[in-house]
Amino acid sequence: MKWTVLSDNRSNNSSLSTEHGLSILLTTERHKILLDTGASDVFIRNAELLDILTPKGMSVARNDLSDVDYVFISHGHSDHAGGLRYFLEQNTKAKVIVSPDAMSDKFFSKRGNLHSITADWPEIDAARLILIDQTCEIAEGIHVIAHIPQVHPMPKGNQNLYLQNANGDFIHDDFLHELALYVDGLLFTGCAHSGLENILAACPWPVHTVVGGFHLLDGQETEEELAALAQRLKANYPKTLFYTSHCTGDNVFDVMQDVMGEQLQSFRCGTMNEYIYRNGKKVLVLAGKSVPKIIREDSICEFLQIERIKWMEQRFNNALAAIKDGSADSLKVIEKDVAELSKYYGSELWKQDFAADEAGNLPPDLKRGVLSEDGIWNLLSDYREIQKKKQ
Repeated sequence: MKWTVLSDNRSNNSSLSTEHGLSILLTTERHKILLDTGASDVFIRNAELLDILTPKGMSVARNDLSDVDYVFISHGHSDHAGGLRYFLEQNTKAKVIVSPDAMSDKFFSKRGNLHSITADWPEIDAARLILIDQTCEIAEGIHVIAHIPQVHPMPKGNQNLYLQNANGDFIHDDFLHELALYVDGLLFTGCAHSGLENILAACPWPVHTVVGGFHLLDGQETEEELAALAQRLKANYPKTLFYTSHCTGDNVFDVMQDVMGEQLQSFRCGTMNEYIYRNGKKVLVLAGKSVPKIIREDSICEFLQIERIKWMEQRFNNALAAIKDGSADSLKVIEKDVAELSKYYGSELWKQDFAADEAGNLPPDLKRGVLSEDGIWNLLSDYREIQKKKQ
């Protein structure tokens, strides 16, 4: 299984276009599924660029959209369905999975001035439409979750989102048009307007990975509410990895990651995550031009040691250069790098990597200053001294 982010609000790669939208290409052993289409044709342009930029060592599966089997539309907002018309121009076979309410209702936002966020739906051959009004399996291993019960708190950002009824009146959106998709342990939430906890509770299958927006906007939920949510996710889903961006605020992410640690990760345009099997174990490979090459280890997957060391070495060198430069701007940039280095230095993973180095089990050409006990200790000490002087 491999998923690649084709459209998102954020990117760490200037070659890729961004927009307020979301589109992810999911490839499994049996199916190729486009998860939402963003707001425009950005996902198509980025898919073409990513084929050129894909790092060596990644799987040969390309980001060709003409052979996609299914396109899943999570809800009726234009930032998720606006690119569908461009997709259908390139793909003549894919079935479109969508709620009939998403296609028939009129959606509006009152954030700022009142404006329409209804998708401009193209004509779709009835034979290609899979209209969903209840939770079901639409093909082997592809489950769609519909009419999500709203038991847990809903995102406060929904308060500005409306439907227009037949009389022209604006009523709060009930999000009965929102769907979630489950494939081989991966749960795609779209925007999670129904609430992340509600979507997870409605999914009867084991989830190892959650991907999508959380619709937790900066300035809505309090930091206490966000921390409490993160605590519940960590306690109730300890074996699940969460990946988010799009409609998840930057401050929201920071607050929740402080609680969840590496269990919560962000994605960007160009993020490529791939699950492979090695020695009978599922291994998660994160690679791409917009994110560091890194492999995680927990109850679900294992780190590939060399890739971890390479990434931590990059952070180590960034921090060394910034401390040498000494400017406030340089030191500001490396705050997260230093935090990760400090966490790594105090972890069992660093001890394992250090022991492997001492035993001569690492490639001789692998740069690994981060495994020098004096080197990383001195770096962290120097950084702390600089911070003290600033106080």
